[in-house]
Amino acid sequence: MNKTPSPRPRGRALTRPAADWLAGLVIPLAVVAVVFVLDLRADMKGASDVLRSGLLSFTAGMLQLVVILAVAPWWSAGLVEKHAFGTLIAALRVTAMVVGATILLLLLAFVQDRDGFADLLKVQLVVLGVGLFVVGLSGGLRVLLRNTRAAAMLTSLPAFLVFATPFWGNVLIRLCGEVGRGWAWQFVVKVTPILACADAVPQDLFRHGERLLYESSLIIDAAAVFPAWWAYALITGLIGVALVWGVTFSRRHVIIRS
Repeated sequence: MNKTPSPRPRGRALTRPAADWLAGLVIPLAVVAVVFVLDLRADMKGASDVLRSGLLSFTAGMLQLVVILAVAPWWSAGLVEKHAFGTLIAALRVTAMVVGATILLLLLAFVQDRDGFADLLKVQLVVLGVGLFVVGLSGGLRVLLRNTRAAAMLTSLPAFLVFATPFWGNVLIRLCGEVGRGWAWQFVVKVTPILACADAVPQDLFRHGERLLYESSLIIDAAAVFPAWWAYALITGLIGVALVWGVTFSRRHVIIRS
């Protein structure tokens, strides 16, 4: 007698072990490898230990943020499509990525007898807060729009624009004119995680000695009003947790009712 094959467990199929390994081990190892190579550069060795540690911690945070903004929205939207706990699974992946990278970076700094452990942890908290926010936002858009691709793209692309505001912010400030210049200036300085990580290190990203990031910059004096790293991490993290909880609750509610 032929037996009807039992349906494949949905949870096992949707956790995708390859993606879990990528988030928990492969990406953290890649980040640490890049940081290690940068630390071996001759010009970095000439810098003071405090400056070098801060720049390396900042670089590690930027690498992780780029990966999170590019990948995490697709994880969240794709998993929400088929699983009630999809957003939670994506949030756990991001958390595993950040925790794994933090542990490896701390070990690397300890082996190299470098300081700056506190700065590294501050940067990583900012990265985690942004990651949770991105995951929760993408999951929420997936529930509202019922379209995985649209939800992921509407999260990832604007997030990259916000991420890069220090580099194109002059355009926005000039376009807003005299009336909206103050608002635009605050937006450019306050919303990007780049400057929150710079505050955590701390580093003035707009000046390197006598050189400026770009000569005609309207935001070269922004160091005085960098967003506080702890406030940025706390706000984005709490909003992200609330969004993850809301998406999970709504998805379970829909499944139970159906």
